[in-house]
Amino acid sequence: MKPQRPFLVYISVKGGNAAAQLFNADAERYFDVAWNGWDGVPVPAEAEIKLAADYQKLYGAAVLLGPVLQQYDAVAFLDDDIETTATDLNRMFLLGLERELELWQPAITRDSEIYWRHLLQEPNSDVRKVDFVEVMTPFFSREGLRKCLRSFILTQSGYGLDLYVWPEILHRERMAVLDSIPVGHHRPITSSGRKMKNGLTPMEEMGRLKQLIDKQGLASLLA
Repeated sequence: MKPQRPFLVYISVKGGNAAAQLFNADAERYFDVAWNGWDGVPVPAEAEIKLAADYQKLYGAAVLLGPVLQQYDAVAFLDDDIETTATDLNRMFLLGLERELELWQPAITRDSEIYWRHLLQEPNSDVRKVDFVEVMTPFFSREGLRKCLRSFILTQSGYGLDLYVWPEILHRERMAVLDSIPVGHHRPITSSGRKMKNGLTPMEEMGRLKQLIDKQGLASLLA
């Protein structure tokens, strides 16, 4: 497949609708959309890449589209409950590349459901360096994705990649939160208790990943 636009948004939707307004007719998109619809969730006709596979977001992206992902200048991996617009996604891509980042994410609005307080939007801030961004909505430059793509299959849920893997692979100076372009996240956070196909919850996967890294080293897991 040949990209139609310089950027890609990958989104995996199960059991409902995506909160992001990806196909606003009033806004030009700078990104293609790869939409994975689970359990019969319909895939919008406007999506450039249409998928229907029972895979979590990052794992599925790597398994289904690995080589395709690397054709884009930058790729965003969006949870289906992220509230944003096509216009703001355009801006997020452009600002991340303008600042020469390898990995970044939008800040989270202060009325949102969150895991990590350091990702909440900071007033009077534009782009803020952080030690990690979370798996909920990471943006990768082409180079950042080249370095990190193999890690996507280390866990089925994606949990732990943000904490234990990506900061070790990438230069922390090129990781940031975009305070000037926040997103909303208002659905209750319930994902940590569900079980993956391997029988583990996301939290159990994260713990096992940390144990493997401590025992074998990250380089050996990515070899």
